[in-house]
Amino acid sequence: MISENKPVESAREFMQRMNSELRRDYTFRGRKYTDLCLVLAIKIGKKLLNEGHIPHIEKLIAPSTRSRQIVPLAYGGRVQWGIHCFCVSDQEVWDPVIGVPVPIADYQLRLIGETLHREAHFSPEKLRDDDENKIIVSFD
Repeated sequence: MISENKPVESAREFMQRMNSELRRDYTFRGRKYTDLCLVLAIKIGKKLLNEGHIPHIEKLIAPSTRSRQIVPLAYGGRVQWGIHCFCVSDQEVWDPVIGVPVPIADYQLRLIGETLHREAHFSPEKLRDDDENKIIVSFD
């Protein structure tokens, strides 16, 4: 049996591809969304690990009032979240919503135009687990 060796997609290439897919999905109401932010953050983190970086996952948490949500600027107000997960490595945020690595100090203003509570979600050691489902189940 002959198998083709496909080139491995880098973290940057994956993030840019997901940015395009998310923009398409969030532009047309009723479309099935590409993936959960946590799943995308894990996939990017694993790719960064394979590239020699030491990434971790963080999350933004919307204020506790019902009228306040995380509203990403990229989608013109069509999308709102209570929590948003993203990957951080080398003081840069790797989030497919933005599509390019952004310095952590600039990330929230670029994503949502304001600053919210940010906290570490899990460490690089957890990203080393081969079972993505096991990682996702541990989300609290």
